Parts: sequence; structure tokens; C-alpha cells
Amino acid sequence: MNIFEISKELESVFDELEENGGELTEELEEKLSISQDEFRSKVDAYLSVIRHTESDIDCCDKEIKRLQSVKKSKQNTIEKLKNILVWAIDKFGDVNKSGNRYVDLGTSKVTIKSSNKVVVNEDYADSIISSTFTELREANYTKELFDNSIKDLITIPENKLDGIITTVLVDIPLEDLYKDKGDCFIKSLFEYNSSFKIKSNISKSILKDKIDDNPETYKDLAHIENTKSLIIK
Repeated sequence: MNIFEISKELESVFDELEENGGELTEELEEKLSISQDEFRSKVDAYLSVIRHTESDIDCCDKEIKRLQSVKKSKQNTIEKLKNILVWAIDKFGDVNKSGNRYVDLGTSKVTIKSSNKVVVNEDYADSIISSTFTELREANYTKELFDNSIKDLITIPENKLDGIITTVLVDIPLEDLYKDKGDCFIKSLFEYNSSFKIKSNISKSILKDKIDDNPETYKDLAHIENTKSLIIK
């Protein structure tokens, strides 16, 4: 087989692959196999297909990026239009029994819903988490010390930790977790600090109650903001 014939055969194989949902059957695998007689020609043809397919993938990536940009633009347009509607209905709409502004167009009814949401300063939360783990890593951790109280190691005020939940990913050799019973787990966490991946997960429900009681204490971490949204029926 010459290169042209091999390329046509490959096209046929790829067409069948698409029809099979990408499943490589034994029959197709046999067609893709390379014998000694056709070794050089098939290698050349396969390399050509690889380059062509890589080019297709690059085009796909560019198109995905373009469509994501189009999608983002359309989402921004919707957001701007909703903000305009919120302002207009809040100013000119009727008031329902719940005290919410609305407009009834017959075919559609649009109501403004007012709610409070917790807005978190993510950078501040991350700095608290980072400082906490830094102090723990630098502490003289011993079994006796952990048996007493871990908070004795931390100088950060306890109220600054309220509502902050962390997801910690760390690579630890499994055998190390079996040494010296359970206390080795905590020690291992700080010994392998170079591989720490720490992600904050703020509990807004906890924070909301805390802020309601004492907003001044939590002003650096979060605040409550009144927002208005549309309910379209």
C-alpha cells in the first residue's frame, strides 16, 4: 500500500470509530496494526495523521475559547438588563401583599426579591488560614503538647477563625501514618508542609449569625449586603 491508500484506510477507520462512539474494536485494531512490509509507509502516514489531528485539536481549543468569550459577553448583557429592570420595577412597580415591588404584564410577571447575603473577603480568609498553618508548622509539636491543647500553639484570636472551614490536600507516604499511632498523622501534616494545598471554604451560614450579633468583630472577614434579584414567571 502506498501513503495515499494508507491515508484512505485510516480515514475509513476513523469514520468507523466515530460510529462506534470511539470504541476500538478488535477488527479496527487489526486494521491499525503495522506489519514489517508496510512499516515505513505506515509510520509516515500515521505521523501525517497525528500532525493533522493535532492541528484540528488546536482549532477546537481556539473555537472553545471564542465561544466561552461569546457566552461570557451574553451573560454580562443579561446581568446588565436585569439590573436595569430591578431599578425600574423598584421605582415604578406595584407593591404586592409581601411588600415586594412587581409588574404584571399578563404574559409575564416580574417580582423583585430582596435578601441579605454574606460577602466574604477571600484574601483575608486565605491569610488567616496561611498564618494558622504557618504557626502550627513552626511550633514544637510533641505528643504531650497535642494531648493538652492544639490552640496553645496558635496566637491568632479564636474569633477570627469562626466560619472558616479548610480543605487541606497533602501528600503523605501511607506507611508514615501507621507509625507512632494516631499522633503521627498530625506530625506528618506539618512535616510535609511543602506539599500543602490549602483551600478555604467559608461557612456563610455560620458567619451570618456571627455578623448579626457582632458585625464589628468580623468586618475584616465579611459583611452583610442587601441584594435585589428578579423572579420572572
